[in-house]
Amino acid sequence: MIVALARSLETRIIAATALGVLCCLALAACDAEPLFDASSVPAYQKSLGTINARLNESGRNRLKIALRTLALGGPAEFAVRGQARIPANIEALESVADPTVLLDRMRPKIEGKTAAAVIGIVVADIDAEIARTESQLGSVDTTPLSKIVIENERYVWEQIGLFDHATIQFSVYNGGAKAITRLYLDGVVTTRSRATPLTTGALVYGFFPALQPGRQQQAKIFVTRGELADTDLEQVYDAGLTLKLTNADDSSGRKLLVFKSDNIEAMRLERLVLAGS
Repeated sequence: MIVALARSLETRIIAATALGVLCCLALAACDAEPLFDASSVPAYQKSLGTINARLNESGRNRLKIALRTLALGGPAEFAVRGQARIPANIEALESVADPTVLLDRMRPKIEGKTAAAVIGIVVADIDAEIARTESQLGSVDTTPLSKIVIENERYVWEQIGLFDHATIQFSVYNGGAKAITRLYLDGVVTTRSRATPLTTGALVYGFFPALQPGRQQQAKIFVTRGELADTDLEQVYDAGLTLKLTNADDSSGRKLLVFKSDNIEAMRLERLVLAGS
């Protein structure tokens, strides 16, 4: 009888242990980070919604930038297009001409991966592209740009007509020897509550007529597309702005620096945002 009782207890213990293991596995499955499903556009959009629901605002913003980078073809393409117009909601494959083509481009780097893994892949791609570009450029003399002074930067949302729009405001002094007709800038929006930037974006400002040597001028850029126009930023009450001059055109249209130096700085700023806090 004692032997039978012992065997019964042993069986119960084994069963309880097995049940505990199954419960742990079930809980682990529930807590597992959701993965991207890139088998089709609807599947991708559904998985993106599930992933975004698990992220905070900072995480959603970082993932959006990473996905936009992949959709556009990589860090170099993202840096160049940042100076032009990036289609709204391209990361969700919404309102784009051919979402299947974009998904095919993104699939190798997102299929079956978490948001953190995708962001990490894009950061690694940025590092590799910066190294490749710098090796091609060699040493770049930035002395011509040091004579152009950007000050009093402000990031402000203003009502224009029926809608609110982001504006970039700053003053610029031309301390160089040449008249300048255009500035290429990288903007970084920050807040005191975060150690890392909220977002970055490339900007272009033109002078009509040219800004002559020794002259200062107030400037305003109306931002209607791109990362700096994200309506979520309108809710940031203490938004700060830093502008970095990456290039400029003289009166003949020639750039003061090699063009790709603009791209390097844009990629560095994007990496800073993706690094998070």
